[in-house]
Amino acid sequence: MPKSNDQTLKLPVPPPFLLAIFLIVALIFGWKLLIPVASPWWIRLTGSIILLGGVFLALSAVRELLAHQCSPNPAKPVTEMVTSGPFRMTRNPIYLGFLLVLAGFPLIFGYYWGCILAPIAGDAFSRLIIVREETYLLARFNQKYFDYQAKVRRWI
Repeated sequence: MPKSNDQTLKLPVPPPFLLAIFLIVALIFGWKLLIPVASPWWIRLTGSIILLGGVFLALSAVRELLAHQCSPNPAKPVTEMVTSGPFRMTRNPIYLGFLLVLAGFPLIFGYYWGCILAPIAGDAFSRLIIVREETYLLARFNQKYFDYQAKVRRWI
């Protein structure tokens, strides 16, 4: 956990790496542990739509951070609290986008494991990353971040 005078946040795993782990597991499980449920074309199309929605959400959040001259890298110092764009609807639009990618990408191949693993991944992101980020942001922005937490949900 960061100390109140720390300028940067120390995370046990980089968020994109955590997403990659879950994606790889979902694809391996889909390949090796087939779920005997049909995956018609519309399931694959739905996977594409979910994937694109996740990519769009994450990229729009990154664009909003960059517009405020903030780094999307949680290991970099936070200079400003961004509450506009997708941050108006969720405190973690990039991680929510990651979960949508995790759910959608395997569906394109007819694998349901991404949808099954998404809640577990969400819990892992919460425990390993988000709780630490929130502690850091509370120490950094005090009442301003506390008020933001009261208005905007962690996920959706």
